[in-house]
Amino acid sequence: MSPSCKKTIPNAVKDTTKPAWQMIAPFNGYGANFYSSTCINDSLLVVANGNVYIMANINGGNFNNFFSYFLANTDVNYQAYASPVFSGSFCSFFSNNTLNVMHIPIYNQLSTYTYIPQFTPGIFSCFQQSTSPPNNCFPAGAYPVNSGHFMITPVEGNSQTVRFDLIRLDSAQLSSQLLINGNVVVKRINLNAAPGTIGFAENSYYCASFFHKFFVNYGGQFFRIDTLGNVKAFGYNPISTNVSINFSLHNMFLYGNALFIKSGGVFYYSTDEGENWQLFNSFSGINIAILIFRNVGDKLYATNPGGNQIWRVGFNGRNLNFSEINNDGVLDYSMITSITKGSRYYFVTTYNGVYYRDSSYVDQLKSPIR
Repeated sequence: MSPSCKKTIPNAVKDTTKPAWQMIAPFNGYGANFYSSTCINDSLLVVANGNVYIMANINGGNFNNFFSYFLANTDVNYQAYASPVFSGSFCSFFSNNTLNVMHIPIYNQLSTYTYIPQFTPGIFSCFQQSTSPPNNCFPAGAYPVNSGHFMITPVEGNSQTVRFDLIRLDSAQLSSQLLINGNVVVKRINLNAAPGTIGFAENSYYCASFFHKFFVNYGGQFFRIDTLGNVKAFGYNPISTNVSINFSLHNMFLYGNALFIKSGGVFYYSTDEGENWQLFNSFSGINIAILIFRNVGDKLYATNPGGNQIWRVGFNGRNLNFSEINNDGVLDYSMITSITKGSRYYFVTTYNGVYYRDSSYVDQLKSPIR
């Protein structure tokens, strides 16, 4: 499978001296499913099986000093309900009844905050929400930590109004070695269905954080929420409330100074931090619709849901250029869940292992088929 809107593959020679991707074998001892990753200083951190995260030293390519921690407690049966997501030096995740954030123990610090909202008797609880798996969304997970201080979650409501809790964390205390049980500020905010719509039509949730703001897709409607609790509702579509226009959101990314939404094969963009949106282009009817676009530093990549292909993405006016990179090696049969860069390497997590490659080889293109 390859995108067909426009593809650019200049002449390239395969790297015959180095495998495209190599597995970091020690990770496999912690389980097969790896959901997300980040690099902080000389440490690589990955989430495995939804209940532990693992830290390894990557300085100099030795990949040693492996440490593992349970996400929330010492219960091996604990599972994150949605894919855990790394935001800066925090790992945030949602279990079956709690919202949690953990400070990464780079310096032997281990602190976790757990939030359980107060519910109103008789009102429908929407605290648990259906979220996309990590190989089908970017950024992975639905509960990012915004600006190192804020989290947000749906709590309760009906088809027209849903209460969200905006949680302000005491990051100074969270960064200590103390387990926190307080010192947070919770602001209740209401998300109202946009005028002219039939309300929240489904039980789905996606949230990403860009420009110190939350971008939320709840019940089929799209919102922007800032850290003061100000809400802007867009309805069923960033540029129209028309219910007949299909819109789904599980993929946002940056390109230059523009923020993009990919909704199937329809792309929207904003150059004012999500205040206003425009239609970029519609690639409906071609297989670009199923790709997941991922930022890695200032570069943009795309992966397919099966995870066995990676493209470097460029823009040419209102069109996209795709250059398939050389994925020879064990990565050919993996399902990619995250891509991150640290030290001199790129790292890829999959459902069957963690892989690395020297960054100087990552953008080497796949040889054209003759």
